[in-house]
Amino acid sequence: MLEYDRGKAVAIVEYKHEKAAKQYVSHPSYQAIIDLGNKAGIPVFACRYAGDFSWFKVVPLNDQAREHLPKQAKMSEEEYVAFLYRLRGYEVPRSVLKGLHEAI
Repeated sequence: MLEYDRGKAVAIVEYKHEKAAKQYVSHPSYQAIIDLGNKAGIPVFACRYAGDFSWFKVVPLNDQAREHLPKQAKMSEEEYVAFLYRLRGYEVPRSVLKGLHEAI
């Protein structure tokens, strides 16, 4: 998945459901997206998420990603949304966070 802001790519995120097969960074598909991110100068992350979106496990896959997230982290939905906003250079609006809580 390409994360972008106003038509400009800000990150590549490989999303996997919690029940999907285990992720291996050495797999050629991961190596290809890491290579693409490196060439574009953007961060690349792997993200495994709960079926109910209660958690997101985020793993940085290149140096640019480690500038934003030095090591893997397990985040709540609210933390993950805030993380995506920060990747774009914004603070998450309170209205967005309020909307997350109302959706529950």
